[in-house]
Amino acid sequence: MQSTIDLTISAGGIVYADAGDNRFVLLLCRYDGAWVLPKGSRRVTDASREETAIREVAEESGLPKHLLLVEDLLDSYTDTTHGECKVVSIFKIRYVGGSLPEPKPDVDHARAKWWPIPGDLPTMLYPYQTVMLAEFVDAYQKQVAIERGQRTNGAGAPR
Repeated sequence: MQSTIDLTISAGGIVYADAGDNRFVLLLCRYDGAWVLPKGSRRVTDASREETAIREVAEESGLPKHLLLVEDLLDSYTDTTHGECKVVSIFKIRYVGGSLPEPKPDVDHARAKWWPIPGDLPTMLYPYQTVMLAEFVDAYQKQVAIERGQRTNGAGAPR
């Protein structure tokens, strides 16, 4: 009987960027055509889950690490679908480089693409990623509605 649990730590995120009045999310397409969020396993040299997330996003998308900013932990969950026990942390990560760069996928991914939100996003491989992405888009739409309401009802404006 095994007395310990072998545990893998993985981290990544929903990477977003603002360009003008538009917001975009970065998604990766595997060679089998499945779309996924960028994420991967922690290395012993990673000081934190946030560092793992930034490194993995940069490696898988070609975006420079110094232009990626972890804002919030969106969720952590346990994944046992591939015969291992893995704890996955997904962060909200903002690309802060100004103009929208052309992502360059790593050798494990066929494509990397910025998708406008709200908009028609591709079907994600993993249901939990679909849910997190939908919640991210919903939160963004609520934020935009609040900001528009504040501009419309701001000081000095007729109510």
